[in-house]
Amino acid sequence: MEGDWKILWKWHDPHHVQTFIWLAIHGRILTNLRRSRWGVGISPTCPCCGNDDETVLHVLRDCIHATQVWLHIVPSDFITNFFSFDRRDWFFNNLKRKMVGTSTYSWQTTFMTTCWYLWKWRNKTIFEVDFQRPYNPNILIQRFVRDIEDYNLEHLHRGSKVKDIIYIGWKRPHEGWIKLNSDAACKDLRHIFSCGGIFRDADGQWIKGYTKKIGACDALHAEMWGLYLGI
Repeated sequence: MEGDWKILWKWHDPHHVQTFIWLAIHGRILTNLRRSRWGVGISPTCPCCGNDDETVLHVLRDCIHATQVWLHIVPSDFITNFFSFDRRDWFFNNLKRKMVGTSTYSWQTTFMTTCWYLWKWRNKTIFEVDFQRPYNPNILIQRFVRDIEDYNLEHLHRGSKVKDIIYIGWKRPHEGWIKLNSDAACKDLRHIFSCGGIFRDADGQWIKGYTKKIGACDALHAEMWGLYLGI
C-alpha cells in the first residue's frame, strides 16, 4: 500500500502501538467484518453499538463510543475534516500532523494512542464480563501521551541516541517454488533446544510444518537440525 510509512516507523515509542497502527492501516485488525468473511458464522455487526458493520474506521472512529472520545480530543475547527477521510487517508493525514489545536503534545502520539485505547476497550467490552468503559477516557489517554512525551524529552536531554529498529518480513519465493523457514529455540540455561519449520508457497499459503525436541546441544547444531529435518 502506498503511503509515507517513514512517518510511522520514525515514531520511537511503544512498539505495540506502532504495530497496531500498521495493521489497522492495512485493514488487518480482527474486526467482526473481517472475521465474518472467513465464513465462520460471525456477524459483521459492531458488537458495541450494533448499528453498522464493524470496519476498521467504524471501530476506531465512527462507532458512537469512539466518536464520543474523539469529540473531547479533536479541536472544533478540525472536526469536520477529521470525520471525512477514508481509512488510508484518515490514518496518514493524522500521522503527518505534528500539532493540532492548542495542545502542547504531539498530535501523532495522541492520535496513535487514542486508536490503540479504543481497540483495547472494544476487546475488553467483548471478552471481560465486568469491564466498564472509563467515565473520562480522555484523561487516561492524555496521561499516557504525557508519559511518552516526557520519556522522549528526558532522553533527548541526556543526549542518548535512539536505536533504529529494522523490521524483517517474509519474502515470497518465485512462482512455482516453495520456501522453507526454520528456527530453533532454547528453553533455559540447561541448553535444551527444540526446532521447527514451515513450508509455504509463492502466495504465502501454508503447505506443511514440523517441530522436534532436540535436547541438549548448542545453538548452531539446533539451527542445523531445523534445516536438516526440512530437507
